[in-house]
Amino acid sequence: MKDNIPVAESLDLSSQQHQRIQEYRADALKKKDPLIACIGGMNAQMMQISVQLGNAIISELAEDARIVEQFPFLEKPIDLYQRLTRQVERYTRVEQLEGSNDKISEFQHGRSEFQEEPELSKSENSTN
Repeated sequence: MKDNIPVAESLDLSSQQHQRIQEYRADALKKKDPLIACIGGMNAQMMQISVQLGNAIISELAEDARIVEQFPFLEKPIDLYQRLTRQVERYTRVEQLEGSNDKISEFQHGRSEFQEEPELSKSENSTN
């Protein structure tokens, strides 16, 4: 890897990140509220999947200098990575509501600020 973090250091950082996610998972599963504990456990899994997917994307980019030519190939993995990280963010916000059952209920039923913004349809988008 040129101009980037050396491979050995990158592996060490990845290992540290994996360890921190495991600590987060263990702490989350100790939560008093079962729903919050389960959301924390799922969030930790999403984080781990995100880390692995992000590492795979970075490795792919590092292996080939023709980055521009790779983007069509990497478009779907990058989109999935972005969706996973947004979901991690949403789960994290719900976890922070521990003890606020009204807010958690709103989240469960899709009536809260945690809902994703609806995407504009192509016809709506073309008129703006």
